[in-house]
Amino acid sequence: MITITRMEPINKGLIFEYRCSSEHELAMTIKSLRISTPLIEKKLDKSSTKVVVNNLINNYDYFVSLSLTDSSGRITEPSCTRLFTPYQNKKKFKTINYIHKNDFYYYPSGRSTCSPSILKLDKNTYICSHDVYWSDTAQNLTLLFKSTDKGETWEYLSQLSPCFWGSLFEIKGIIYMYGISTEYGDILLYKSCDNGLTWSESVCLFERSRGGSKGYHKAPMPTVITDGRLWLNAEYGTWKHKFSIHALSCSINDDIMDKGNWTITEPLHISKDMEGIIAKEDPVCIEGNLVEGFDGKLYNILRCNLIQNRIAILCEVDKENISAPLRFIKAVDLPISHSKFVVRTNGDGFYYAMGNRIDERCRNQRQILSIYRSKDLINWEFCKDIADVLKTSDRKKAAMQYPDWFIEDKDIVFVSRTAINKPENFHNANNITFHRYSNFFGL
Repeated sequence: MITITRMEPINKGLIFEYRCSSEHELAMTIKSLRISTPLIEKKLDKSSTKVVVNNLINNYDYFVSLSLTDSSGRITEPSCTRLFTPYQNKKKFKTINYIHKNDFYYYPSGRSTCSPSILKLDKNTYICSHDVYWSDTAQNLTLLFKSTDKGETWEYLSQLSPCFWGSLFEIKGIIYMYGISTEYGDILLYKSCDNGLTWSESVCLFERSRGGSKGYHKAPMPTVITDGRLWLNAEYGTWKHKFSIHALSCSINDDIMDKGNWTITEPLHISKDMEGIIAKEDPVCIEGNLVEGFDGKLYNILRCNLIQNRIAILCEVDKENISAPLRFIKAVDLPISHSKFVVRTNGDGFYYAMGNRIDERCRNQRQILSIYRSKDLINWEFCKDIADVLKTSDRKKAAMQYPDWFIEDKDIVFVSRTAINKPENFHNANNITFHRYSNFFGL
């Protein structure tokens, strides 16, 4: 069997990884979609897993095909074929993985890179995951990649299915993946004892109700351990039916892979008449950030679909009554709250939030990633724009969105769901990219 496990378009070429478990001869063919004659034909060394292709034309579509042949030159099993577009990366970010908009390799899960999560294992090693998305597909596959040089280069690690909207976290040397079985599906938990190379069978912590369209929803968001208890975010519903807000928790002294040790809060529904909300109908509130407050309380601050209001929804979790519904506090002004944003702390008395601010140059198309900060989760101030795709050739379709990030010394390290290099549109991205903003906390 042959598989192409990672794609990275480069200037006039491609870097890709592959796996081959056959004894037969392995060959690579590169063709342009415009010309039927092969441009490159080459035998590959099966002891290697990585190939660099050069001397192609930027912005042209190509496909790479790997095939196995016997001693008579006959193809012994179906070829593995992927599409790609060479691209000059003027922004100098690192591409973790890429899926061409017309590449159906990961069907039925989808053909768009989505929902990145990043986890730092040690001073040099990071793990990044992302799921594979497209509307009206299964949406149930997550791919994982590893860097051992602080994000300079990446390699394929493993994959999980079913898993969607997954969040990586680590407890006592064990890595966990917290995800959903599919869009509006069941809540699942996986664990890995070898840094993400292999994974346990999933445990279903909470099932969606059967026979209806509603189910669980989340994004790769922070996990919180406070007072010996692990807390995770979740919502329940659909965009059409709105969402209720929840938090689920388990004692870290119990087996967190035992669903019987988990508790989920009763639902909180956000209505249009709550403080700070100006709307004709109840808003959609999703992708909550669980944040341990400087006051010792546990908060959840959520994205809200009311773009014109620039509001985020701030709630409090009752740590003493772990099944009680969250308490709505108020809607707060936060210009990055129309899309997913992630809140972290740095021990300096501020909460920091990264997301896409609303700007007259890009409206709500997610082309600028910015940092805001607050001392109380209510009053937020702008810090700095840290990345953008405003001047790309795909101006109307480009985006950097759904970031996940952590603080490393004075740097901000982050990953992005990035639409660039001939994407389908700004929402259906084709890259997961890695970035470092150096000395952010030294300015």
